[in-house]
Amino acid sequence: MAILPASSTSLATFETVIRASAGALSPQESLVFNDELDEMIDRAVNQTYSIARLFLHESYITVEPVTEVSGTIDLSGKRIAEKKPNKMKLTDSISGEINIVTPYLWQSIKTLYPAGELDNAIFARLVTQVIGTNEVYSFQVFRGTNRTTVGTQEFTYCRLPKRAVLPAEMIDLPDDYIAISEDIGTLMLMRRIAHAPPAELEQRVVAFIQSQAQQAQAGGKT
Repeated sequence: MAILPASSTSLATFETVIRASAGALSPQESLVFNDELDEMIDRAVNQTYSIARLFLHESYITVEPVTEVSGTIDLSGKRIAEKKPNKMKLTDSISGEINIVTPYLWQSIKTLYPAGELDNAIFARLVTQVIGTNEVYSFQVFRGTNRTTVGTQEFTYCRLPKRAVLPAEMIDLPDDYIAISEDIGTLMLMRRIAHAPPAELEQRVVAFIQSQAQQAQAGGKT
């Protein structure tokens, strides 16, 4: 079950702030701005998370049930923030924790070991497919001949912030990060339409990035 960041800002409010911050725009600029606003907001929220992820990571840890069918676990619809094997966990009620390996190790194990030596083995690899502009994930599971029974499974991972779609949906960030995310979204959009942003806007974003890096360094986080 996910621990959701506390947010009291809706998508509609977020959009209103960015529109006001962008200032006066030409008709052509307004057209581009309006067409790309929702996409840029999603990118701004994810960028905010990325910059501050060392401090936000635990708030986005999610545990969800998954189902293995014919050696494949469908993860489509999941926005996985950290895809390294040691940042994810896959468990099975019968087999226990299933070791997640890199694609290279997956192939090496299957190539180097005779089939008989893998009778009690079970491991999985993350498979990524790019469909349009989206990444779609699944697990491919290898089961030795003695480990074929599938139990109840759970996937633990760090997710990206959920994308707000409806105006009343809340932005999936802690309240303390909403204002800077609005700044990042405004800056992205103004750069997209080649409209010079106010110097103070850029300064706030740069200061945020620097402060997060300094805090991480001071806390010994890398």
